[in-house]
Amino acid sequence: MGNPKKTQLPPDIKAYIDASVKMTAEAVKEACGPLQKPQNAKTAFKSTEARLYALLVLKVKIKDDTEKIEQLRTYGAPERSKSITRFSKNSVRLDPEEALEAIIKDKEAAIAADQHEVDILETALDYIRDDPYYEAVSGRYFDGLDNEAIGEKIGCDGTTVWRNRQRLVKSLAVRLYGTAAID
Repeated sequence: MGNPKKTQLPPDIKAYIDASVKMTAEAVKEACGPLQKPQNAKTAFKSTEARLYALLVLKVKIKDDTEKIEQLRTYGAPERSKSITRFSKNSVRLDPEEALEAIIKDKEAAIAADQHEVDILETALDYIRDDPYYEAVSGRYFDGLDNEAIGEKIGCDGTTVWRNRQRLVKSLAVRLYGTAAID
């Protein structure tokens, strides 16, 4: 048995899948990108911290999702995949090829949205990377260190680490959210 011939999706199914995936990508970008405005500087600061804590996890998720796409392309979609139920249209079941394409496009949209968030954060971090207290940010959010441990590494006390991290995160918040992050 050779490989089955690849058929083109009917235009209405393809348009539905494309619209669904685009809607998903746009919703994720809106939820995590700079378009979402915090109500005040305190909220902007907390949102910036949450995004910093999530950065490493997002990078791992992108890698995992990319591997998942390769597995889907190699082995196909499971016969009973919950990930295709959102693509059902008026109780019409997708054939396996359509389902696989829908799942892959959905994963690709999620990867694009996650990569968008990573790019935004990396660009913002580039803005403060040359600061002598940058390790106050990287040590806390990426390495999980407390103020004293960071202080030992850079040669200052924990209070100085805390104060400079606050300053740098506020600066990042302004880069991410604009005037909404200003006191």
